[in-house]
Amino acid sequence: LCGDNTDQCHHLETFTQKLSEKLSTSDRTMTLQMEKVYNDLESLSLSPLPCNSPSVLGDQGCSCETCTDSCQVNAADGYYHSAGVCAMYSTCKNKEGKEAPCVGNTRAKYLTDEVRSSLEELCPSFQPGLLGCCDGKSVEVMKSLLGLAGTLIKCHNCYNNLAKLFCNVFCHADQSTYLSILEKVADGDSDFSVSKFSYHVKESTGKELYESCLNDRGGITDLICITKFGKGCTSYLDFIHAIGDNGVTTFDIQFKFEVEDPFVLDDPKLLSCNEEFNGYSCMCEDCPAACVNDFDDHFVHQQGVCLINSENISNGTKSFSVQSSELMEQVCPDLRNLKEVCCTSKDLELIQKVHEDHQSTLGNCGACYNNIKRYMCHVACSPDQSTFTTIAMDTNTNKKQINHFLNDKSTLADSCAFHNEPKEPINDSRFYSEILGFLISELYSGFSYSVNDKNFRTDGIKATKPKNLRNCYDDGEEKCDCGHCEETCTNDNYQHSENLCLFYDTCEGDFPCVNSTAPRPVSPSDEKFYNDLLSTCPQYTNSSVCCTH
Repeated sequence: LCGDNTDQCHHLETFTQKLSEKLSTSDRTMTLQMEKVYNDLESLSLSPLPCNSPSVLGDQGCSCETCTDSCQVNAADGYYHSAGVCAMYSTCKNKEGKEAPCVGNTRAKYLTDEVRSSLEELCPSFQPGLLGCCDGKSVEVMKSLLGLAGTLIKCHNCYNNLAKLFCNVFCHADQSTYLSILEKVADGDSDFSVSKFSYHVKESTGKELYESCLNDRGGITDLICITKFGKGCTSYLDFIHAIGDNGVTTFDIQFKFEVEDPFVLDDPKLLSCNEEFNGYSCMCEDCPAACVNDFDDHFVHQQGVCLINSENISNGTKSFSVQSSELMEQVCPDLRNLKEVCCTSKDLELIQKVHEDHQSTLGNCGACYNNIKRYMCHVACSPDQSTFTTIAMDTNTNKKQINHFLNDKSTLADSCAFHNEPKEPINDSRFYSEILGFLISELYSGFSYSVNDKNFRTDGIKATKPKNLRNCYDDGEEKCDCGHCEETCTNDNYQHSENLCLFYDTCEGDFPCVNSTAPRPVSPSDEKFYNDLLSTCPQYTNSSVCCTH
């Protein structure tokens, strides 16, 4: 009744006045009755009761949901873990002066209208109750975390899922039932900022989040993994791990998929990429499951059957004899032994033209440049073209889309990751959507393009792999230099070859001395060194070595 000014309720007049205001009544009878109750209680000289104590009437104390003292303290971390309790609340400054989550260990609080409005905008699929574990400062931190992702992500549901996950972590009123503080740091305000916490969540949530973002044209999955691992994601575990420990946020999240007492596994119920929400779902380019394949009902998908060439959709045409052996030898030498193909001479001429037109941008790395040509030859000319190709209708753009199914997306993309020496390598998603997609659209005019590494729902579709793809570091004429292939780099500026030492002798503190020098022959005349080497590393007594006594 009295809000924060509980001292006022010690005065009978204030108490009855506020009660009348609360009940929106000035009924004198009601006031007199309340005066009697108040006087009766005051005559007993009762001390205020803790909220978890039984009342004078024998009633049970308040439950954990309205009384933190009734909550069970977890012996492992010393915090309350119950519905309606926050493990963290608001933000406070960490040692670096940056905003980090604050240790809460308190009941969830009423969400202000301003916070509720911000949450509806920030994470529309999150449905807050009356209470929550975040305030305006928490929301601002989440906005900064999700801001960059929002500019990169093209698929609505990928963003919605990522936002909902963060809102569940920071705002849900039952936060403490699945969060545990692992590391905290005292700050200047006598609060504790949280630097690491565990999040108990269903493993299916990690898979759903990863799959909803996997094919996004913005390449968010690979971008997050490159930040952590220096390369793209290989599984949902990589993605989840990189989100939790990314080196950018002021806190680390340890995702746990196992049930541990007293925690439950959170289940945010994420959206699949093709699921409609608020009138939107992901576009076909970002979500293969969103492609409505209007053409597959009357297309044949089997070996020896073509589906498309540069001039038209061939609608189940049988593969045919090579029209020009000389042109095939020149453009697609890896396929010169094929007796039947699905490409015309015009297709081969277009492949050659597209390839040559982009030599200035793709020709810096031989493996990349020639792998793209091998890929275009394979998807255009393979006599089994229909077994790895579908044609879908993108319902968002009403544009026909070619889908290719590969069982090795990474070799081709990795060979071109540094093709033009960008500051950051081009991830798989960007390579296929921006670079290869552009080249394929020049070959098949009027079509958009998508690539997938999973078998499609249509019978007869099977992922394929172009022949003779090269890694950028493979020895030979197509090997790329360090500027265009990370694997060929040695980043320490020393020579690396046979019969050459990197370390020789020891320096102060018995550390190896860096000394790029030729190994020294072992001499039996140096009796102590020879005998020690014989007992320690006998295989080197008859050769030159990079170690001294």
